[in-house]
Amino acid sequence: GEEPPMHIHSREDELVYVVEGRLIARVGDSRVEVGAGSYAALPRGVPHTIEVVGDQATLLATYVPGGLERLLVPRKGEKPDPAAFGVTFP
Repeated sequence: GEEPPMHIHSREDELVYVVEGRLIARVGDSRVEVGAGSYAALPRGVPHTIEVVGDQATLLATYVPGGLERLLVPRKGEKPDPAAFGVTFP
């Protein structure tokens, strides 16, 4: 229930490693099931999201180049705007 809405990164490629559980990676018009021990590649410029299959999953997200983590875990007192990080919602 905490999956991100479909979105587009203009600056970063996103990689999601599934530690435990399963998810569906939606990239453009494609849907791919990704299980534990596998990666989902969510490229910049392409609408994408993930959907957890079942009750929960443990994931490791990597953004290349870095910096987007400040949107997800803002510093104390910050209220970041997704658009300032190049994130849009189609």
